[in-house]
Amino acid sequence: MDKMKKIILLVPSLGIGGQERIAINTAKCLKKRYDVRLVIFQKKDIEYEYPCEVIDLSVPTQRGRIAKIKNQFRRIIKTAKLRTKLNADVVISFGGTANITNIGSGI
Repeated sequence: MDKMKKIILLVPSLGIGGQERIAINTAKCLKKRYDVRLVIFQKKDIEYEYPCEVIDLSVPTQRGRIAKIKNQFRRIIKTAKLRTKLNADVVISFGGTANITNIGSGI
């Protein structure tokens, strides 16, 4: 039997919003056949019930251009380490900042 594929769904938060709702619905669909984890940047204002494990990177939004750039690098580094630790087969991102993090962490 083949090993179960490991999928990370990367989304900035689980607050009210379209990309968050799509990430939750994607997790619900994929968890039937895959090992799915939701990875978020900050565990704040969670408005959705989640169907799988949620991993908080604990890198909340910052103000100011320099702080935002540093934050993005922290997210990339933490996501890259997590990809390796979990031996993820696929990382699917939702939203602009998550897409940048996903691309940077896969290099």
